[in-house]
Amino acid sequence: MVEKNYTACRALIVQDGKVLLIHRRQDGEEFWVFPGGHIENETPYQAVIREILEETGLEIIEIGPSIEYEHPKWGTHDAFMECKVTPGLPTLGGPEVSRKSEVVSYSPAWIPLATALLFDKLNPDPMREFFVNKYGNK
Repeated sequence: MVEKNYTACRALIVQDGKVLLIHRRQDGEEFWVFPGGHIENETPYQAVIREILEETGLEIIEIGPSIEYEHPKWGTHDAFMECKVTPGLPTLGGPEVSRKSEVVSYSPAWIPLATALLFDKLNPDPMREFFVNKYGNK
């Protein structure tokens, strides 16, 4: 069996009727993303644990199976996992703190499911489709 080479990983974290997302501002645009990032000489599971801790300050306590997708904008082979995290308010950490400026921002937040399901700028699209299909009819 050949192991696939993933470029990035993300987490779908839904708890207590809310989803954990990152509000981003960059290049004059505002949008939401599922937390995660690039894989750095580690497995996708190790990367998602590190990225969630860096971007939210919360620790993953449960990880589901990996779901792979091709990123529509960059054509990269990526993965996401459904996860559970420790309770708490998300706090930005890691390298994103030093990248913040007047024109670039990262703001992690718990968003009510009903609100997040209406976001049209929720990236990446394959994860948004999975999220809407799974939680949109509840």
